[in-house]
Amino acid sequence: MSVQLRVSADDLSHAMDNMRTWLDDHKVSPTNFRYDREADGTFTVLLTFADANAANAFADAFNGKLLP
Repeated sequence: MSVQLRVSADDLSHAMDNMRTWLDDHKVSPTNFRYDREADGTFTVLLTFADANAANAFADAFNGKLLP
């Protein structure tokens, strides 16, 4: 299960720090992590989790969109 987030370029570093802290605190490791810069300058961040509960919790914590 994957979680998609959109992050502004100005907030990317701070958002990445917050995500890393959350992942460490919850002892969760995504199976895949990717980000792409969009034409408008924002970033689309995609994390894939083996565990659906972890994906749901991460999406809730960061207002992410769950993808199948």
